[in-house]
Amino acid sequence: MLKELNIKNYALIEDLSIKLDAGFICMTGETGSGKSILLGALSLLLGKRSDSSIFKDKNNKCVVEGIFKINLFGLKNLFEEYDLDYNNETVIRRELKYDGNSRSFINDTPVKLNILNIVVAELIDIHSQNHSIFLKKQFFQLNILDSISNNIELRNQFKVKFNSYYLLKNNLIKLENELKKNNSEKEYNTYLIEELNKIDFENFSLNKLTKELDYLNNLDHVKELISKSNKILNNDNFGLINQLNELYLSFSKLSQISDKFSDLKKRIESVNIELKDIDSEINYDNEGFNDNIKKIDELNNKIHFVNGLIKKHNVTNLSELESKKSEIQEKISNSNKILNKIEDLKKNKLLIKNDLNFLSEKLSKSRTKNKKLLENQFFNLFQKLGLKNAKLKIEVSENNEFNENGKNSVTFYFSANKGVDYKKLNKVASGGELSRIMLAIKIILSKYKSLPSIIFDEIGSGTSGDISMKIAKLMHVMSKKMQVITITHLPQIAAKGDFHYKVYKESDNETTSTKLKLLDKKSREIEIAEMLGGGKQSKTAIDHARQLLN
Repeated sequence: MLKELNIKNYALIEDLSIKLDAGFICMTGETGSGKSILLGALSLLLGKRSDSSIFKDKNNKCVVEGIFKINLFGLKNLFEEYDLDYNNETVIRRELKYDGNSRSFINDTPVKLNILNIVVAELIDIHSQNHSIFLKKQFFQLNILDSISNNIELRNQFKVKFNSYYLLKNNLIKLENELKKNNSEKEYNTYLIEELNKIDFENFSLNKLTKELDYLNNLDHVKELISKSNKILNNDNFGLINQLNELYLSFSKLSQISDKFSDLKKRIESVNIELKDIDSEINYDNEGFNDNIKKIDELNNKIHFVNGLIKKHNVTNLSELESKKSEIQEKISNSNKILNKIEDLKKNKLLIKNDLNFLSEKLSKSRTKNKKLLENQFFNLFQKLGLKNAKLKIEVSENNEFNENGKNSVTFYFSANKGVDYKKLNKVASGGELSRIMLAIKIILSKYKSLPSIIFDEIGSGTSGDISMKIAKLMHVMSKKMQVITITHLPQIAAKGDFHYKVYKESDNETTSTKLKLLDKKSREIEIAEMLGGGKQSKTAIDHARQLLN
């Protein structure tokens, strides 16, 4: 329930505080006194956007604060979901500045407007003819039937399963599309792998091949230098080998004359052997020149092939090309993995679908069973609300596909008069009828669940005194289970309140302000008499007011 409401700098309100109790609370006042201002301020707590016209003084901020007792609403999980501190007495505050900036708080924790709306919608319900439009929506109609059928928990179970089913179904579609794409690319990917398999990545070196090719491309110069070297080594008269042989012979003779030349002879012999070995290797390379020339085309082809693949796969080096090969192989092998995943998902989908069928059938049976109970409750309340010949019929139909509420669609059909065919509620009911039907719904729902504080704005407007009295009695019955606040011009409704507040304006030389005061018994008599007498306090009106109050 709304325990306290504080409003500062809103429209004609400078600073207003009101403490409220449980039960039936009535608020009355002359046209233009500011009753709608209270509703406007409360709507800010529900997250409604505002404009600069709401400020009484644009130099100060506007503050609307509500203190709510919330222990009966089971909102701990909701508070945990949005990381809010939970208190049995919760403070909701909205602060607005003239420049358009605003801040919202729940128990001093800053929150966004959408979070504010979600939480406060669980605490207070402002009902007017405009709000009756929700009655025309199918989900709202379904929710009414489920509430009196005690289906909310069952429907929540179904919703959890349905969300899992929907997610699984989407994943299955994605995997099937991926498999289809993989299969269509499989032939091409296989060709790419065969092409990449021509490279021995473990032993292949593009740098080594390039150096070898550089060598072969300079072969003429290499041959020229080797030929020149050969001549230096093997010239008949001045070749190094012949000269070294002569030198060796000289030192052989010298070593025979004296041992001190023996070491030099050995060293010359060693150099001679090394030089002959060099000559042998030069001649070996020279013999292979014709074979090496044939390798140039082969090396060019290899390098061109590998560079072509690097460019084709949009990579920069051989290592990245090898990774690309692994990636393509993974795609080829993925088809089997995806196929296995698809099979697993199909099995899970079937299991969840069986659960959904079971739960949706249970929901459908419950709705079908209880729709007559709801129709009868509506009929009985219609009599009391002045809709004597009105009837409401509920159709529960079965859909082919699941939705988050089961497989049913629930539609309310309405007939206002005898002999008139039933038509969809959103097509036939007038604004006044919808308002009273909505009242009937709130009365019915209050029997089955804890409802938030409800504020009725001019409920019963345009009805006769007798009907107004019946509406007042029904609202008073509702107030035994929930806090009911009504803003009204009808004395019959005002007289039924457990508490009666008067909204009025005060003016001085400079400003006008909206005020609110709780009326005592005598003041109530006068207020209701004035409502009955059009502002006059005749003896007849006073007597009638006492009669209504008693």
